[in-house]
Amino acid sequence: MPIAMRLLRLTPVEAVIEFAGPGEIRGRLTGPRCAYTTTIEVAYHVRDNRVIIPEPSWWDPESPFLYRGPVALWRGAKRLEQENAQIGLRHIVRTGDRIIHNGRRLELNRRRIDAVDEVALRRAREAGVNAVEVPAMLAEAVCDIADRIGLFVISDGPTAIDVLRHPSAITS
Repeated sequence: MPIAMRLLRLTPVEAVIEFAGPGEIRGRLTGPRCAYTTTIEVAYHVRDNRVIIPEPSWWDPESPFLYRGPVALWRGAKRLEQENAQIGLRHIVRTGDRIIHNGRRLELNRRRIDAVDEVALRRAREAGVNAVEVPAMLAEAVCDIADRIGLFVISDGPTAIDVLRHPSAITS
């Protein structure tokens, strides 16, 4: 069972991320990190099962900022579970084909992708594509790449993708 994460607040001033599990959460997130720009990465430690990031960098296709780090579930002196968490901060509202992303209307330039292929995804992005449509069974694997390179991912079927962990995912 992965450690549960929930975005409590996201404003230009701060982001508050809450972690949950049957015990104490310890760890840190480091960031922001972006494939297209140099950043100064800062460690934000989990305190009281929360991470507070002042003046967060938001994820979008042009600047896919991510925060990453080790997060562990502890009960007393025993570590029960550990994972490398990845979080992208963004706000999205979807109504049919209309998308408001981080407060701005977004037009999707889509392309169908039927394989998990980072080279093909990068080429699509370079050609001006900002969203890829994928089979549901590939959605999570494509999101792993799209989160880093800045593409939205739209699944052609139902998926249970965590959009906090995968900011590239657009769900209905």
